[in-house]
Amino acid sequence: MIRLIFANKTAYGLHLEPEGLRVVGVNRRGKEYLVCCQAFFPSVEGRPGEKNFPVVNLEDAAELMDGKGSGAVAAMPGDFLSIRFFQLPHMPLKEPEKAAEWEMRLLSPGQDVLVRVLRLGGQRAGGGSLVDMLGISVSRQVAGDFYLYFSASGIRLSAVEPEFIALWRLLKYCGALSGSRDEYIAAAYVGISRSVLLVCRNSAIMHSKVIPAGIKRGMPRRVSHGGSDGLLTEIEQSLKQMAAMEKHCKIDGVLLCGQAGELLAGEKKLAYKDIIFRILSVEFGGGEVLAPEMAVAAGLALRGLWS
Repeated sequence: MIRLIFANKTAYGLHLEPEGLRVVGVNRRGKEYLVCCQAFFPSVEGRPGEKNFPVVNLEDAAELMDGKGSGAVAAMPGDFLSIRFFQLPHMPLKEPEKAAEWEMRLLSPGQDVLVRVLRLGGQRAGGGSLVDMLGISVSRQVAGDFYLYFSASGIRLSAVEPEFIALWRLLKYCGALSGSRDEYIAAAYVGISRSVLLVCRNSAIMHSKVIPAGIKRGMPRRVSHGGSDGLLTEIEQSLKQMAAMEKHCKIDGVLLCGQAGELLAGEKKLAYKDIIFRILSVEFGGGEVLAPEMAVAAGLALRGLWS
């Protein structure tokens, strides 16, 4: 039993983006989590990707994992996912999950989709007892192609998660969700061509959205209080929409990762309209500071260790 408790375990997170593949390996030694590798494998420009996935040298990624690819967890790109939030009447047993799954399948009539349903946070009052539900669906064909994309190079995935769930796991690890009760925490992974927004309350996921904008979408090097047509405006407007769905919801700060350093022109924080944007800092064992662009990959690796 002692050997099992303190046994070393390594898991790898694979974050596939149009620009390439980010890999983070995390090793657990007892209660300590150590980053054993961080790597980026760029996609090959000018070559069409097979099955809509970018052309990446996955053989090098498999070699980096030293034949331990069976412990890899990958993020399904948000472009392929349908995500919906539901507020359903409180029902016994698993009836809310069944109802949300049925609703998700109605959104893709005639299509063969895989559906995953999560119960969020618990039930709330408001004209009756309501339950917050999250539905995620993906084409069965796309899911199969995604597994084959990696397995063809010797990388066997143990699980696939949405990007926002990986970000949520990283926030839990670094203590960013341990605020006061009923406090709303927002975080965003900033990509080059798209971004992922996440809102949590009481450590539970409340809302998520894939924003079709990144640092390449007309963002100036510095953003004034007067506003911008770029990504910060997209995030601010999305947060307003999410806050409107909640009672007494106030979101005045966003934790940024990904290409956030370029977004904020190298600064640690930036005030934009009524929101303070800050760079998320995550430290692992041995004082290893995680590179911000590796945030989703690290969250996926933690998912592999906690499974």
